Amino acid sequence: MSEIPLDQAPVDVAAAADDAARGKVVYLTEPGQRLAAIVPSALAAGLEDLQPEAFRGLLEDFADALAAQGALAEIEEGASPVPAERVWAELRLDSCPPGGMRQVSLSRPTWVAPPPGAVAALALD
Repeated sequence: MSEIPLDQAPVDVAAAADDAARGKVVYLTEPGQRLAAIVPSALAAGLEDLQPEAFRGLLEDFADALAAQGALAEIEEGASPVPAERVWAELRLDSCPPGGMRQVSLSRPTWVAPPPGAVAALALD
């Protein structure tokens, strides 16, 4: 079954559908485990239209965004930021590009290379 009319759905599912219509993701769970989600219809339609390679790229973007959020949380908890020069050295990059900062892609999380002495950052829209 891929569709449930709201007039046939339990009250909790109807409320979850209302939340999804307002842009929220609602998870359906059994104790300790997420089984499925009710998502906004535009998101579901977009996912259905993705080709396998684009879907893999999207999953990589999500993993990158989660890693960036984790790093930002560590900094907020008092961890020291990693200098950009160290990141560039570990990635075997020469240095910051001319002009100081650059945007890699508009359709993915945007990597920003700050000037020397600053820290590397990821801008999450």
